[in-house]
Amino acid sequence: MVELAIADEPRFAASDCDMVRIGATYTFDTVSIFRQAYPQAQLWWLMGMDSLLHIHQWQRYQALLQQANFAVAPRGEGRLAAVAPAVQQWLPEALAKAVRQPQGHDGGRLHLLQTPYWPISSTEIRAQCGHGRAGVQEVLPAAVAAYIAKNHLYQA
Repeated sequence: MVELAIADEPRFAASDCDMVRIGATYTFDTVSIFRQAYPQAQLWWLMGMDSLLHIHQWQRYQALLQQANFAVAPRGEGRLAAVAPAVQQWLPEALAKAVRQPQGHDGGRLHLLQTPYWPISSTEIRAQCGHGRAGVQEVLPAAVAAYIAKNHLYQA
């Protein structure tokens, strides 16, 4: 589905590195694979603000902050202003540690994206598909929506 979603965007490439591993896959492991393959690259992890608020619960999150930079899209009803206090409680310290101990990597930066707000998450899209609700075609690339329908994905 990733390949279908980015087919018209030459700047993007899909990777199957998480599919070839056995067992649980963690973001730190994925970033480490890319760090080994591209040691001089500036790695950026794209995520929603809702995920950033819980990053301190991720496997090896402090090491992850050293390995990659984070581009964060606003998510949730209150957008950035409402979540900023929660982020400010722990993220600056975690990022400061990452910057103090960079281990030769270009990581530890946080960039808050100025993007339009999309009031839907991947969890909600899967739930809508599972209940047979129409409307996901409006938020998904046409090829991805067709693939989901054709293969009866996310059915209840």
